[in-house]
Amino acid sequence: MVQTIKTYYRKEYFNFPVQELYLLATDNDVLGIFFNVESMDKYIQDNHNDTPNPGVNQVLKDLISELTSYFDGKLTSFTVPVALYGTPFRMSVYDTLRSHVQYGETISYQALAKTSGHPGAYRAVGTAMKLNPLPFIIPCHRVVHTDGSSGQYAGGSNLKKHLLSMELSHV
Repeated sequence: MVQTIKTYYRKEYFNFPVQELYLLATDNDVLGIFFNVESMDKYIQDNHNDTPNPGVNQVLKDLISELTSYFDGKLTSFTVPVALYGTPFRMSVYDTLRSHVQYGETISYQALAKTSGHPGAYRAVGTAMKLNPLPFIIPCHRVVHTDGSSGQYAGGSNLKKHLLSMELSHV
């Protein structure tokens, strides 16, 4: 479903310690954190009827502050307001991941499917992780294969391994 929201702000090329990120927000909520501009543009096209305005508002300033603290190992959960869109299945998986898997912990795709009330839907959980517009806030990097291997990640498998290692070193 396409939503019309009057004002977006986008901050391109914000250099975090691990890589550049593209940030998208309204005046009230964070809409997305993207690893490339193409992913952000596709998200906007698929979900919103508006063109982002360049610039940084207070929501993005707060997000940048929290991301910086997270990458410095000083923040273990995010408090910035978010607006999340998706199917009821994806929303239940995101809610379960955010509420049940803490900083420095991991969960398998299979266990996340079961915990979110969808046993056997582990491939669909993988798809939900791939479509997650709020990595870090909805910590899809904490979802791994049953054998403990890291699996894929929108930001690349090396970044996923780095994030898991970083979190473990600060627990």
